[in-house]
Amino acid sequence: MKSQDKKKIEHAFYFYETEIKKYYQSTVDFAESGLAVDYSRERVASSATNARETRLCGIIDKNNPSEWCNVVKNTLITYHKKPEEKIIILHYFNCKPNSEVSKITGIPLPTVYRKIKDVLETAEEWAKEFGLI
Repeated sequence: MKSQDKKKIEHAFYFYETEIKKYYQSTVDFAESGLAVDYSRERVASSATNARETRLCGIIDKNNPSEWCNVVKNTLITYHKKPEEKIIILHYFNCKPNSEVSKITGIPLPTVYRKIKDVLETAEEWAKEFGLI
């Protein structure tokens, strides 16, 4: 794996939760700002979509989590209920150093390094599938 690709993949893991939260919060904020139809007004003929729907679609498209989030999500699915999943959570989401991950999981340090390498290789395959690298 190229060093530059590894950095992109690790960046996607480190910022995955932040990107997902940003996306969902922006969608909720818009919905709470008055997306619901106002039936108290007199109905008038309109185009197939109304302005609010068009605006919502634009916001969702603009704030949609990047394909990198899909890479991380698919990698997590690949390792669901496996030791690698715990390593991903501790190392990337909780920012624990490898030595601490080893102590918490009881997995020897060399194995932690190897499993992280395996995770990154799996993520690389997903990134290739999405055309990101």
